[in-house]
Formats: sequence, C-alpha cells, structure tokens
Amino acid sequence: MYRINTYYGHTIDYIKPDPNEIDIRDIAHNLSFENRFIGQTAEPYSVAQHCVLGSYIFEEMGLPELAFIFLLHDAAEAYLKDIPTPLKYLLSEPYRNIEDRFNLAIHQHFNVEYKKIKKGRSIDSIQFHIVKKANWKDENYKRNDVQAQLTEEQNQAQNQVNYAVAVANPFTMKLINSSLLYATDIANQDTILELAESVYPVYDKLVKELGEDALETHMDYVRRKMVDYSNDKKNIVKYLSISAKQYLNSRLSKQQMKE
Repeated sequence: MYRINTYYGHTIDYIKPDPNEIDIRDIAHNLSFENRFIGQTAEPYSVAQHCVLGSYIFEEMGLPELAFIFLLHDAAEAYLKDIPTPLKYLLSEPYRNIEDRFNLAIHQHFNVEYKKIKKGRSIDSIQFHIVKKANWKDENYKRNDVQAQLTEEQNQAQNQVNYAVAVANPFTMKLINSSLLYATDIANQDTILELAESVYPVYDKLVKELGEDALETHMDYVRRKMVDYSNDKKNIVKYLSISAKQYLNSRLSKQQMKE
C-alpha cells in the first residue's frame, strides 16, 4: 500500500525506506525528469541539472567532499518529488519526517554522514563550512574580527564562496529565464557578486512587499524594454538595480495612495 517500484527494479517503502533499495541510477533518472520550481520556468530546469551544476562549482573550488554532498542534497526528491517550500510549510512535520527517513536511507547507502546531507540543503551551512576550511590553519580566524585577518588567498576563497552562493540564488535563475543574464554574465564573478549585493536585496523586498508575480511582471517588462546592454548599457548590475528600485517605489506609492 505504501510502496512503489522504481525504473531500475527496486521497491521503495515510504514507511521504512531500505538503504539497499536506493540506487544512484534511479536517483539520476528520476531527478532528470523532475523540474525545479514545479515547472514555473521559461525553459526546463531539472533538479538533476541543479545538483550537477552546483557540484561542479564546489569541484572547481577544490572541495570534492562538498561537491558530492551537494550532488546528493536533493536526492530524496527522486522519491518524494520537488515540493515547493511554501507547500512544505503547510505539510509541516509529517512531510519532514518522511523526508528525513529518506535522507537517512540515502546517507546509509552512500556511507555519508546524514547531518552533512541535511546541512547540504542549506547554502548558509555550505558557506560556513567552506569558509571554515579556507581558514582552519589561521589562528586569527578564531578572533572576533575575522575579516580583517584574512589573507589575499583567503579573500579569494571567500569570493568563491560568495560567487557559488550567488549563482545558486533563485534570482539568478529567474534572470536567466527572463533573458536578462547570459552565459558571459554568469562566468563573470564580479557581475554575479555585484548582483547579490546590489540587486537581489531589492528583489527580496519586492517579493516580500508585492509577491512573486510582481517580480515576474517587472522582469518581463525590463526584458521587453531594455536595449542591448552589451553595447549601450555595459553596467547591467546598475541597470537592474535602478529599474527594480523604481518599480518597487512606484508600486508602493500607488498602494499608499489607495490606502
């Protein structure tokens, strides 16, 4: 009653998932068909693609353990689907208990410490882990004023961390899907870091005040009205920041007038 058969011939029990029934082939197969954001993207973007791209970033940073953990951080979704976070909040504890059981089974199958997979679902936790590794030989890291003690090499490592976090930010994918960012932008670390610092906080406020639909509407408008910034508007960060602030202020002003 609470079991399913997988593509590669395994039986998955939702009450008590068996680590021996976990198969990396099933995980890869299922996640490659599972769209992120419940398919609300301009183009297909699978959970498998998300996991692989993220793992590549950590591999390039010389952190193979975290690359492997990131590759597995959404593995449970191969059996549970990619449930939107707001819906997870509604499902609450019962869903989290099922998710934890599957993550535990996956951890046992791949012999990876479960709490690491669980932490792998949090960009903040990954960021802390990388920064800690980058500084573990530095006694100054133990002091309160950490940033002042960082060497040039450590600053570069911190920038890599921030870059990885910014690339993984959902706003980055929204900009890509809206044709507002291109491959050359993604490859430019300075551009992505500036977006995270100057633009994404405005988007956060916009979504909080007006909702996701307002952000989608704004991005679509900017895409239709924007000239080719590669020639005429070289500072895409400044352009997106100003346009977002103007849109947010305009919408909030209209709301206040109605009130």
